[in-house]
Amino acid sequence: MARERSKQEIRAELRQARRRLSGSVLHARAEQLSRLLLEQIPADQRVLAYLPTPGEPDVQQFLTAHHGRGGEVFVPVITGQRQMLWVSWSPQAPTQRSDFAPVEEPEGDRLHLREILQESPELTVLVPAVAVDRAGGRLGQGGGYYDSLLGPEGAAASLLSPQSAIRVIAVVHPEETLEPGSFEVLPHDLRVREIVTSERLLRTAIYC
Repeated sequence: MARERSKQEIRAELRQARRRLSGSVLHARAEQLSRLLLEQIPADQRVLAYLPTPGEPDVQQFLTAHHGRGGEVFVPVITGQRQMLWVSWSPQAPTQRSDFAPVEEPEGDRLHLREILQESPELTVLVPAVAVDRAGGRLGQGGGYYDSLLGPEGAAASLLSPQSAIRVIAVVHPEETLEPGSFEVLPHDLRVREIVTSERLLRTAIYC
């Protein structure tokens, strides 16, 4: 009987595959992803997203276009309490390296998710992932930040009922949409109702 692979092993394999993607492939996928998201997300919708690291699905082209059509964009800042706060983002916003993770962060006022929701309950959150299974299980980078905020036991869990106006979409490459059981999903892990790749948007089994 084959030994079940650990999350660390699966992450390492998928990260290596990302490193093999050429710049032309990543650029073409970014354009396709931007077009798809512009169709799927209303122009006046507030969007919480991420600034991509090398090899990640590049949502920044979409964020620039969404900001240009009047949409508000927020990206995360990680604090010393292993917590994510959110800062308003524009294409001209200066960024600096995070003290706590290998990501770029903008300067500005730091807001809790609840503060953003006070102005509008409708929100789309684009969540990075290393992989997602078709039952909605998400394999993150291992830091646990999105699980701690949006997972079943997270700080904002009460805001994410099926009837919620908050739409959480995991963003992965097409080959990173896996079959259920491909990796372990723990009770505290974030599950998503929607997945987007450069090819399509799909709803997961937990959407029903």
